Amino acid sequence: MMKKLFTLLAVTIAFSMNAQSDTNTNDGVESMESNDSGTNNSAFGYQSLKSNISGKKITAFGAQSLLNNTANNNSAFGYQSLRSNTSGTNNSAFGYLSLESNTEGNDNSAFGDLALEDNSTGDAN
Repeated sequence: MMKKLFTLLAVTIAFSMNAQSDTNTNDGVESMESNDSGTNNSAFGYQSLKSNISGKKITAFGAQSLLNNTANNNSAFGYQSLRSNTSGTNNSAFGYLSLESNTEGNDNSAFGDLALEDNSTGDAN
C-alpha cells in the first residue's frame, strides 16, 4: 500500500512541475525545469531537458541529457547525450556522451559511448 502511495505521489509531483502541459512526464531534479508550452515530452534524470521551453516530441533519459535543447523531435538516452543541442532536430543519441557537442546538427543517429561526440553542426550522420 505504501509503495503505491509513494508512486502516486511521485507521479503527481512530476506532473505538477509541468503544469502547462498534461502530456509531459518527467522525474529528476531540475528535469524539464523551463518547460512552458512544450508537449509530448518525457525526461528522466538530473537536469534532463532542463532548458526546453516549447519543444515537442522529445525524450531524454539520463543526467543532463538534452540539457540545453529548445528544438523538436529529439531522443537522447545516456549521461549527457545531446547535452549541448540547442536547435538541432530529428536527432537520436544512445550512449554515454553520444552527440554531446551537437548544437545545430539535424537528422543524426549516434549509437554507443562517445558516438559522434564532437559533431556540432553536421547533418545526416
